[in-house]
Amino acid sequence: MPNNTQNQITQLERSLKQLQDRYSKLEKDLQKHQHDGIDGTNVLRKSITLDKDQYLQVGYAGMGSSLKTGQYQYGMSIGQDDQRTGFVNKANLAEVDILYTPTSFGALIGRYGIVVTAMENTALSISAAGNTVTISGYNFTTNELAGAIINIYNSSGTMIANNLISSNTSTVITVTGTWGATASDCTFDIYKPLYSGAAQYVWQRYYTQEGTDGGVRFGMGVTAGGKNGLLYMDSVGDIYWRNKAGVAAKLSLPAGITDVIQILDGDTVTTHTLTFTDGILTAYTT
Repeated sequence: MPNNTQNQITQLERSLKQLQDRYSKLEKDLQKHQHDGIDGTNVLRKSITLDKDQYLQVGYAGMGSSLKTGQYQYGMSIGQDDQRTGFVNKANLAEVDILYTPTSFGALIGRYGIVVTAMENTALSISAAGNTVTISGYNFTTNELAGAIINIYNSSGTMIANNLISSNTSTVITVTGTWGATASDCTFDIYKPLYSGAAQYVWQRYYTQEGTDGGVRFGMGVTAGGKNGLLYMDSVGDIYWRNKAGVAAKLSLPAGITDVIQILDGDTVTTHTLTFTDGILTAYTT
């Protein structure tokens, strides 16, 4: 009997030692486990599903999606502040968003700096001839918003004004120019536009649709708002510049004419024909 008991104790001690060894190995494996193939493991094989009010943050970067007034938004951001734009209402970051309104609109946008979005139940008021708006609840640092852009939206979610911010106090924002619209029960957002490329990191090529639906717009605001100009190519390859007043002037040369320039003075376009011989101007007609 004593021998059997001793054998059982010996077997139990051996089993405990094996368990300790296995636990030590598992602990070491978990310490180096990275899900990137370094330790022989694979990347995650299953989807990670978050609730609609949740946001994924990894280090200084984050990503998430939201749905507001019928428009879906997916955002990726990086910065030292809490990244959950749309979940928090003020953050210092750089962000790229995909916007999608089913069947009617889609866009890729970028913003950076002090990005501010309206809190729930926000109700601002602006006047057409005014240049200030009061926004409470954020405790802005004096002039931290200077140089940013503020968009104002009416109660239906339509943008009715957007202006460059010239200065701010803790609650009052002053813009350049005037609002140009009078409305109450408004919401807002504030941002700086993100650079597309950089001096040391240029883009290879940019494709845009021909006609006035394509091209490159200079300025901000909606097309009919008188705040932007458009450079575009028509269907035959001629280049046009459309000014803020909506007047277009052709910049490219028609076939068969030595040289043509069009001068835009306000809303009036005048055409001038120049003839050069051996690099010397020999004729000029208007």
